[in-house]
Amino acid sequence: MLLAGLTGALLLSGCSRSQPPAPAPPEPAESKPELSLANFVGEDLRTLNKERKDELHSLLARTLPQEELADHPFNAQPWAVWRSTAAPEQNGFILFRGQHLFVIPGNSSATVHFFDRSGKLLNTVAFATGWRINIESATMRTDEALRGQLIEVRSGPAINGGDVCRQMYGVTGNRLALLWLEDSTGTLVPNTYFATNLTIGPLPPNRTAAEWEQALASTQPMLVLEALTWLGGYHLRDVNEGLGGAASEDLETAKLVAEFRQRPSVRKRIAELVQSKEQRTQRAAKLAIASFEPRR
Repeated sequence: MLLAGLTGALLLSGCSRSQPPAPAPPEPAESKPELSLANFVGEDLRTLNKERKDELHSLLARTLPQEELADHPFNAQPWAVWRSTAAPEQNGFILFRGQHLFVIPGNSSATVHFFDRSGKLLNTVAFATGWRINIESATMRTDEALRGQLIEVRSGPAINGGDVCRQMYGVTGNRLALLWLEDSTGTLVPNTYFATNLTIGPLPPNRTAAEWEQALASTQPMLVLEALTWLGGYHLRDVNEGLGGAASEDLETAKLVAEFRQRPSVRKRIAELVQSKEQRTQRAAKLAIASFEPRR
C-alpha cells in the first residue's frame, strides 16, 4: 500500500513537472527596403560613392547584359535616372547612359533605357552623339508647348569636330526622337544622314512617304519636329550612285527623301509650318525649306 502511494506520488509529480521553455525564435534580420530606380532619381550617377554605385550596378544587372555594365571606356556609363510621364499609368523610369569621346577620330554616344515601374526593361535606344564631338551633360525637363518630356544633351567639338553644342531629344512613348540640333550661337544645325558615322541621334522609324506626310500633319508637336529635322538634314544628293561603303546612307532612304521633298502637298504643309506660332517648329520648317535647294 505504501509502495503504491509512493508510485502514484512519483507519477503525479512526473505529470505535473513543468517543461523547459521552447527556445525563442531568432530575431529577424533587419531588412533593407527593396531597391528601385526610384532611389536614384535626380542624382548625378557619375558622382555616387562606391556603395551606391554597387547598389545601382546590382539593380541594373537584373535586366541589362553584364557586358554593358563593365566599367571601361567602350561602355556608356550611367549618368541619370528620370521618371517617365509618357505612360502615366506605368510610372516608369528612363536611364541615360553616356559615353565620352575617348578616341579621335571617333564619336561619343549615349544609350537610353526605358523601364516600367517594376524595373522591367521596355526598350533600349543606342545612338551616336557626334563625330569628333564630346558630350558633357544630360538633363530632362517637361515642355508644355511640345506636350512631353525633353532630354537636353550638352556637347562640344573636339579636334576638327562640328559646332554642335545642344542636342534636343523628345520622349515619345518608349522611344526617343531627335527634335533639333544647335550650334554655340543657338542656330539650328542640319543633321548629316548621307554618312552614317556623322549622324547624330537615333534614326526615325522607317516610314513610307504617306506616313511621313502624316507625321508632318500630326497633332503631336514632337512628331512634327522629328519629321522636319529629318527632312531638313543632309541626305545623299546622288541617289543613283551613293557614296558606297557601309557608312553611306541607304539609297532607298535617299530616294524617298528626294521624292518626298518634291511633293506639292509636302511643300504646302511646310509653308504652313513656317507660319507656326511655336517658334521651334517655325525655325525647323525654315530649315526644311532650305533643304529643297542644292546646298553648297
